Amino acid sequence: MGEKIGVIIFIVILLCVAVYVAGSGIFEKLGGVLSNLVPHVSNTGSSSVQLGGGTIAGGSPVWTSGTGSSTATNTVSGGASTTINPNDIPAGYTIAQLSPFFHKIRFGSLYAGSTYSYGTISLSYSTNGTTTIDVTGWQIKSNRSGEYIPTAVNLYDPSGLTAPTDILMQKGQILNIYSDTSPFNLRLNKCIGYMQNANHFNPALPSNCPYVNQSDISSFTGVCQQYIYSLSSCSLPNMNSISIPQNDYACRAYLENLNYGGCFAKHVNDSDFLSNEWRVWTGSSVIDRIHDTVLLLDRNGLLVDLRKY
Repeated sequence: MGEKIGVIIFIVILLCVAVYVAGSGIFEKLGGVLSNLVPHVSNTGSSSVQLGGGTIAGGSPVWTSGTGSSTATNTVSGGASTTINPNDIPAGYTIAQLSPFFHKIRFGSLYAGSTYSYGTISLSYSTNGTTTIDVTGWQIKSNRSGEYIPTAVNLYDPSGLTAPTDILMQKGQILNIYSDTSPFNLRLNKCIGYMQNANHFNPALPSNCPYVNQSDISSFTGVCQQYIYSLSSCSLPNMNSISIPQNDYACRAYLENLNYGGCFAKHVNDSDFLSNEWRVWTGSSVIDRIHDTVLLLDRNGLLVDLRKY
C-alpha cells in the first residue's frame, strides 16, 4: 500500500513540474532558436521563402522562414529588390545562389561570330522598376571561357577627353558586347554617327543624325542648299567641293559645323539626345558557336541569368 502511495505522489510531482515549465515559455523560446537555425520552413505545402532583415548590403541574400507566400524576395542596398517564383529557379541552383538582380538583366541574342564576322552578346533591362543597375564588373561565363563587362563613355564630349565610367543600365536599355575591337566603348547618342568618319567601329555606328532644318539654310544660295541636301546622314562635307560657293559665307560657316561637335552643341540638351543602347568591344568571343551554357553573374558571383543552347 505504501509503495502505491509513493508512485502516486511521484506522478503528481512530475505533473506539477510539467505545468510550471509549460507556463514559463521555455518551449516557445526553444522553438524560436530552432527556427532561426533552419533557413526554410514549409508552411501548408508552400516552398517559398521570405527575405528578412530589410536591405542586404552587397546583394548577399539572407533568408528566413516562409509564411505561406508563393514567392521569395531578395533586396539589396539602395532598395533594389527582386521577387522570385520558386518555379523559376534554374535546375541545379538554390535560392541563395540567385542574385538580387536575377532576371532583371537578361540575355538577348548570343552569337559567337565566325572568321568573317564579329560575335555579339546582348543584355537587356526590360523589367518593371526604376532602379539603375551597375553592370560593370559582372561576368559572362561560358563552358570554356569568360569575360567581365568593362566601362564605357556615357556622354561622349567632342573634345575626346571624356573618361569611361561604369555602365549604369536603366529600364528599357540594352548593352551590346562585340568580339571585335574599337577606339572606345560608349553609349550611343543622336549625333554619334559622325564619329564613324574618323574612327573604325565594327559594327559601324548608326547613321541617323538629325535631319537638316530647312529654316536654318533657307537664306543660302540654291547651289549651297542643294549640296547640303545631297549629303547623307552623318557624313562630313567636302569643303573643297566646287558645289560650295566661295562667296556664300553663311553657307560655308554652316558646313564647317556639320560634324559631331556642331551637332553636339546644338542637340546635347535634347531630351532624347542619349540613346538606350550601350556598345562595348572586348576583342574576342567567349561563347561556343554550336552549343554552350552561358551564365551572367553579378559582382558577388550570384546568378543573374542563364542561357543554354
